[in-house]
Amino acid sequence: LYSFDTFLSYYNIDFSFAIKCYSVMIIRVQSPSLGTYRINIPARCTAAHLYEEVFNTLKLDSAHLYQLYRKRGKQALINKTELKLNFSEGEMIFLPDVEETNASNNNYRSSNLSNAVPLDEIDFILEKLDGRIIRKFDPQLCRHREQARCVHCLPKDPWDADPAPKFLSFHAWLRKLSSGVDKGKFTQLSYPNCKVLPNCGDHPPWPAGICTKCQPAAITLTRQPYRHVDYVSFENPSIVDRFLSGWRSSGKQRMGILYGRYEQHKDVPLGIKAVVAAIYEPPQSSNPQSLSFSLDLLESPSCKQIIRSLGLAPVGWVFTDLQSDGNGKVKCIRGKDSFFLSAEECITAAALQLRFPNPCRRAAEDGNFGSKFVTVCMTGDSDGSIHSEAYQISNQACALVRHDCLIPTVDAAQLGYVPESTALKCVPDVFYKLTDEYKNEQTVIARPLPVEYLLIDVPVGFPLDPEYTFTATDTEFAFPPANRSSPQDWQALCRHFECHNDPAVAIKDLHVLIYLAEQQVCPLGDSLELLLRAFPYHDEIISLLSDEPWQTIQHCLTDKGTTSTEDVWKCSHCTFDNVATTNTCEMCSLPRFS
Repeated sequence: LYSFDTFLSYYNIDFSFAIKCYSVMIIRVQSPSLGTYRINIPARCTAAHLYEEVFNTLKLDSAHLYQLYRKRGKQALINKTELKLNFSEGEMIFLPDVEETNASNNNYRSSNLSNAVPLDEIDFILEKLDGRIIRKFDPQLCRHREQARCVHCLPKDPWDADPAPKFLSFHAWLRKLSSGVDKGKFTQLSYPNCKVLPNCGDHPPWPAGICTKCQPAAITLTRQPYRHVDYVSFENPSIVDRFLSGWRSSGKQRMGILYGRYEQHKDVPLGIKAVVAAIYEPPQSSNPQSLSFSLDLLESPSCKQIIRSLGLAPVGWVFTDLQSDGNGKVKCIRGKDSFFLSAEECITAAALQLRFPNPCRRAAEDGNFGSKFVTVCMTGDSDGSIHSEAYQISNQACALVRHDCLIPTVDAAQLGYVPESTALKCVPDVFYKLTDEYKNEQTVIARPLPVEYLLIDVPVGFPLDPEYTFTATDTEFAFPPANRSSPQDWQALCRHFECHNDPAVAIKDLHVLIYLAEQQVCPLGDSLELLLRAFPYHDEIISLLSDEPWQTIQHCLTDKGTTSTEDVWKCSHCTFDNVATTNTCEMCSLPRFS
C-alpha cells in the first residue's frame, strides 16, 4: 500500500485544490419580488447545498415551489442533482417569483399542499415539457409539402400513443385528466376510503350504529391505467453482483434498499426512470427460505446523511428468492404457473410505498398521491439463470394496506384475503371481476383475492454504457456491506484499499463511507462532509485526504489493518483514545503504562 506522501509526490498533486475546497465564495441571487441577496457557499458546492443555502438565506416559505436558473427568463435550470456547479466569484443566479401554495385557482395545486413533502426534481422537469409525440412526414399518407402538417403527421398527445401502451406514465395520465373542457379544474386524486367517517351525529358510533353517510363504500378492484415509474435501470452490473454475493456466500435470502435518482425516460412520453446507484442492506434476519426486517431500521443515520449529501434518494427495495439446483444454476420458482409476488410481499411493498409517498399537486388529502418506490425481485428464470423483475403496487392496494384491510393467506402464497367486519373495525366490501369458463364476466368478493389484481409490472435492465456514481470493486476484495456475516474491520478495509492503487477511487464506495462515518477510532466530523462535497473532483479528494483525520486512518491501514475498533486504549491522564499499537499518548505524550 502506497503512503499518501509517496502518492502525492509521484503524481505532483497541487495542494491548492484543498484550499479551494475550504474557501468560500459569494454568489448573488436575484428575484423579481425579493430583490438581490448575497450568499456564501463553498467554492466546490453541490446543487443540493446551494438550494439549501438559498432557502435559508431568503427565508422562503415553500421549498418545493422554487427553482434556480443561471440565466434570466427561466433559462439554464440548475438541477438539484448536479454535483459540479463551477461558479465564479460574484456570479448572478436567478430565482423566479415563488408561487403561493394556497392558490385556489391553480389547476395543479391542492389547497393543503404546504403539508406535502418537497416535489421531486423530475416532476418539475416533466411539468414544463410539451410531451406530445412527434410524427414525421409520411410519404405514403401525406399529400402536402414537408413543411405542412396533416392528420397523419400532426403531433399526438402523450396519452394517445400508437400502439396503446399497457400503462401510461403518471404525468401523461395527468395531462389526460386535464384535457377536457374544464381542464381538470375539479379533479382531485385520492385513495379509496376504507374506514368509517367519525363524528356522525345521526346515530351512535360503530359498532352500535352506521349509516350510508359514514359507511365506507364498496371497492371494485380495477387495473390501474398508469404507473409512477416506467423503467428501473441499474448503473452497472457490479451493483447487482455485489448484492448477490451475500446469497452466494451464505445461501440465505437478502434484501436491500435501492439508492439512486429519478431521470426522464425518453422511450415513454413523459416517462420516469429510476436509476439505481447503490444498494444498502439494513439489519435483517434471514434463512434459505425467508427473511424478516423492521420497517423502522431501513436506513441508518450515517447512510441517510451520505445519500442526502450526494443528491441521491431511496428509489426502491430489492430482495432475493433464489434456490440452487446443485448444478450451478437456480430453480425457477416464480412465473405465470405459480405466482409473481406473494401476498405477504405485496403487503410489504405497499407498506414501503406508503412510507415513501409521491408528492402531487392534484392530491386531495395531504399533498401526496401514490409512490415512486419500486420493488425488485431477484429470482430464477426458466433457463436457470438469475434475472430481475420489478413491480409496483396499485394505489387501491395501498389504501387497503394503510387501513389493515388486506392480509395474506396461510396455504396459498398467491392469494390475499380481505377480512370481514368485526365489532372493533368496519371493513368495506372489496370485489374483483373475472371471466368464467363460459366467457361471462362475474363480480366476486375478495375472499380470497388473487394478488395479480394489485400488481403493476415495471421493466428493469442495465444501460448500454455503464455509469459509476460509486467505485466498482471486485467482489472478492470489495469491502463487505453492513449487516452481513463477513465482519467490517480494518483488515477488510485494508484489502479494499490495496486492490485500488488510487485512494481517491477506493474511498468512493458507499459501504466504506458508512463504515468510516460510524467508526470511533478516528471520528471524521466535518471532514466527511467536505469529502462528499468534493465527490466528483478526483484531485480535490486527493488533497482532502492529506488532512489529519484521513492521515490517522491511513496510519491504521499502513499497519495492515491490525487495529480494530476495540483495539484502543484510553489514556489515564487525558482520557484520549489511542491506537493499540502505540505506547505513548498522542495527545499528552505521556506513557501508556505509568
